[in-house]
Amino acid sequence: MMSSILSIFGFDPAKHSVKVEVLAGLTTFLTMSYILAVNPLMLSDAGMDKGAVFSATVIAAVVGTLIMAVYAKLPFAQASGMGLNAFFAYTLVISMGYTWQQALAIVLVEGLVFILLTIFKVRESIVHAIPLDLCSSMSVGIGLFIAYLGLQHGGIIVPSDATMTGMGPWTATSLIAMAGIIVGATLLALKVRGALFYTILLMIPSAATTSALFLVGVMMMHPVLHNDFMRFLTGVPCFVTILMMPFTASISEGIVLGMLSYILIKVCTGEGKQLSVFMYVLGVVFLLKYIAPYL
Repeated sequence: MMSSILSIFGFDPAKHSVKVEVLAGLTTFLTMSYILAVNPLMLSDAGMDKGAVFSATVIAAVVGTLIMAVYAKLPFAQASGMGLNAFFAYTLVISMGYTWQQALAIVLVEGLVFILLTIFKVRESIVHAIPLDLCSSMSVGIGLFIAYLGLQHGGIIVPSDATMTGMGPWTATSLIAMAGIIVGATLLALKVRGALFYTILLMIPSAATTSALFLVGVMMMHPVLHNDFMRFLTGVPCFVTILMMPFTASISEGIVLGMLSYILIKVCTGEGKQLSVFMYVLGVVFLLKYIAPYL
């Protein structure tokens, strides 16, 4: 009976150990569990019900992971992506003014479009057309933006008339949030399994968001090591991408401005012929985004 169940997941007794696989699964769960707290808190800023989002987060993770386990027979856990959810809540809803219901409809249409792009291999061509440095800078920019949002949630940084944002007053919430960052960083440095999960258990809700988002932002900074900022042809566009996401409070603006700066610098330095047709098409679309309101 047990062997039949294990075979559904592609388990081979000759190659795998039940104990090792269970411990690996538990470790993965503890590593990802911060999403259960952070995702509802982020999407509640867009007006969604925390309880409903929590349930949806759990169901989506279970379904996605089971598909990977039963169909693909791969030990890959699936869950909501913090970068995309930040884009949903803070760009589509808060910055662009859509209701969360409209934003969900947009995401549905976007998903259908991406399926078509994937089927006709257009998406693959677009991905290959974007320089690796620029792709990695997008991840870094999202990480910085997420950390920025976390600091806002904990009241560590607040709006300022003089400098747009500034250091907030030390309150019980901000002190606990800062303590959460230190505790989480210490646990991670000591390689304690489930350190984001333990940190959240110690924090009140808003402070838990701060520590989790800040530490996720730290983790997302790693790709910056692959960027050569002294090669200005790609260094400047990468810096624009990273900088403009938190400064404009918009992931999409950072991506668009980074891509446009890359295309323009390439053309101005006489290397425009190296750009693919897809890059020029994207450039025209991005330019129209800024020009259209004035036409």
